[in-house]
Amino acid sequence: MHFTKNEARTAVLLCLFALLAVTLRLFQYRTADRPGLPFEPAPADSAVLNRVTEELDSRKLPLDVNSASSRALERLEGIGPELASRVVEERRKGGPFADAEDLAARVRGIGVLTIERLAPKLTFRDTARQEQ
Repeated sequence: MHFTKNEARTAVLLCLFALLAVTLRLFQYRTADRPGLPFEPAPADSAVLNRVTEELDSRKLPLDVNSASSRALERLEGIGPELASRVVEERRKGGPFADAEDLAARVRGIGVLTIERLAPKLTFRDTARQEQ
């Protein structure tokens, strides 16, 4: 397919205008004073955004053992689905864990070596105190 000189100039000019428009839009987005999204999300979008936010929060380290889901706990090295579900079940039955030693004492399958390896990646916030 061959273009005449006029067609080629027009195509190049259109591409340059499109590139300029995209560049200006990105500049406006980056220099906006408001954080977050450049638009107001619809209610359905909000549900998706909340789910994505929860997912991203669950990937942050250190992980709060007293509020982490089973899926979030499984992301820790050496914690599989079975052990993660035991942690969540024990937390549900016995309340929040005080510290790493309390976690090891209450959950079968978590020993001293596991605690030593995971301690820097864990926190133990008291969720009952935070809600009051």
